[in-house]
Amino acid sequence: MKPFTMNVIHIIQHIPEGRVMTYGQIAELAGSRRQDRSCASFIPWAGSTDFPGTGSSTRKARSPL
Repeated sequence: MKPFTMNVIHIIQHIPEGRVMTYGQIAELAGSRRQDRSCASFIPWAGSTDFPGTGSSTRKARSPL
């Protein structure tokens, strides 16, 4: 597994219950802000919430619980 992917998984596992982070925030903490969309590709429980007139940074990773 690539280091970026391992970092993303580690970050997501440590998001406190009831809290959310944008894919952009996760990607930035994992080391590559430009890979925000790729965060969703390997997070099976990721959902997205789009608000009219906003960019991709509104996508949020959610826990399956």
